[in-house]
Amino acid sequence: MYRINKIHQLPQILDMPNEVQQVITETVLILETEYGPHLANNGFGGFVVVLSSKEDLPSLQQLLSEFFIDLEKVIPEYVESVVCSDGQIFTNTLILCGSDFSIVIISPLSITHEKLKEYM
Repeated sequence: MYRINKIHQLPQILDMPNEVQQVITETVLILETEYGPHLANNGFGGFVVVLSSKEDLPSLQQLLSEFFIDLEKVIPEYVESVVCSDGQIFTNTLILCGSDFSIVIISPLSITHEKLKEYM
């Protein structure tokens, strides 16, 4: 699992399909442009969580619990499919945590939480 909120962290996702890299890059660029490079220190902006396997799910649950987010109860702003040219399908989920903080979850469709899939 990767937690990304700065442009210099983007090399961590080079093993992901190009379409997924593009979604993550666009989100991180928005975060850093709008909230500055020190956004983690000022409590604004947010971050992107990138999951790659089922083994990442407990870490995601732990991370979200730090923000009082329960995937069984949360209502995401949106959940969209990212269909890759190699046939893989990922989901891009935006969870708003107030007016100036968001969490974007990128995960393979196969491990996306069932409650989130209901919003697709």
